[in-house]
Amino acid sequence: MTLPFATPTLPVAGAVVAEKYVLKRLLGAGGMGVVYEAEHQITRRRVALKLLRPDPSAGAEGAARVLREAQASSSIGHPNIVEVLDAGTDAAHGMYLVLEYLDGEELAVAVERGGVGTGALIDLVLQVLDALGAAHAQGFVHRDIKPENVFLVRDRDGAQRAKLLDFGIARGGGGEQRVTATGAVLGTPWFMSPEQARGEAVDARSDLWSVGAMLFQALTGSAPFDGNNVNVVMVAVITTRAPSLRSRLPRASAALCEVVDRALQREPDGRWESAAAMAAALRAVPERTSRAALPDRRDTRDGSSRPTADSAEAMLSETLRASLVPSRSTGHVVAATLVAMAVVSVVTFAVVRDRRHAEVAHAPPRTAIPLPPPVTPHAATVEPATATAPAMPAVALPAEVPVATAPSMHAAAHPLLHPRATPVVAHDAAVHHTPPAAHVPFGSEAF
Repeated sequence: MTLPFATPTLPVAGAVVAEKYVLKRLLGAGGMGVVYEAEHQITRRRVALKLLRPDPSAGAEGAARVLREAQASSSIGHPNIVEVLDAGTDAAHGMYLVLEYLDGEELAVAVERGGVGTGALIDLVLQVLDALGAAHAQGFVHRDIKPENVFLVRDRDGAQRAKLLDFGIARGGGGEQRVTATGAVLGTPWFMSPEQARGEAVDARSDLWSVGAMLFQALTGSAPFDGNNVNVVMVAVITTRAPSLRSRLPRASAALCEVVDRALQREPDGRWESAAAMAAALRAVPERTSRAALPDRRDTRDGSSRPTADSAEAMLSETLRASLVPSRSTGHVVAATLVAMAVVSVVTFAVVRDRRHAEVAHAPPRTAIPLPPPVTPHAATVEPATATAPAMPAVALPAEVPVATAPSMHAAAHPLLHPRATPVVAHDAAVHHTPPAAHVPFGSEAF
């Protein structure tokens, strides 16, 4: 089957797709597609219409993702999966996908603003597990479970419902992992299972790992493997064990910790065997009846754009410690550890360089530090500046004998740099010009 490429330009509001869908406004954009609010010309139904992003590199690969999303969502037909209403090809705008219009917000947004309680969060995750159970039963693995792909809407009775989005990279029948022409691994690193991050074939248990990571992040405020650098996160996912929920959320019940920790087991055989099994355990946790709201995290987000040297060093130490954990593929662990060392070295070098540049840029001007008086074999009494010097003749030193002088920043005050200047003679702890009345002590005047 020949699939069309993307259109060269984005259509504007008012454009008609497939002679029946009128575009109203742009709703958002994803990796390969753009989504519009649209209206069917005949039925006046409000819909969401997805078109391929106008990027030639997407090509047949992007069209295949649109087709795969249409087939997966339609064949599963679950109330917690966004409904696909239509799909086809438009001569002017390329391939399109028509979805039910959802009025609500992403789970990521709701959790971030503290708009979801602990009990409500668990109920929403149960709905996601129910949808995944239906998908897995038909051989589909979603492979991109994350808070941004869970959309929250209200039913007619006001109940909150989770809708699972974006089956564009889903695969059926436990097929191969890589789907891009360049062999890139698709998914979101913070919620990607270790086997998916390694580019290996995945099954339903990979989705359960992602659900565990999503629940971990919603409860604690950070993903199991958090960081601002995608490469560091990927290496950590591949080479280290996930932290226990109890280590980040001490008040969590033992039952809830068991659900999350088992889902995040590094080896698929150690995880829940199915979405139904994980859901059964999650329904039994005492937190399900909690009405406590999650904290508002909008003002506590870390705004840094990359890790500091300290965090990079900590990540490297954790990576090296975890590399000793037995794995089915020791070669992957060794290779990933070497990559981690290289990545962290580059990051640390960049951070240290930036710190040095910042220190130089903000360093105060240098000030001269007065030197201590010369040490002499005899104790001496320093005469006040206004006192009369002891009556003794000035000693003329031979030219080849070094002269003890007061250091100066100016050539005119230094007899060796300016030959016509009057020599300065060291006498005990006081320094005198000739005649004695021109007394110059070591201090700010000498510089």
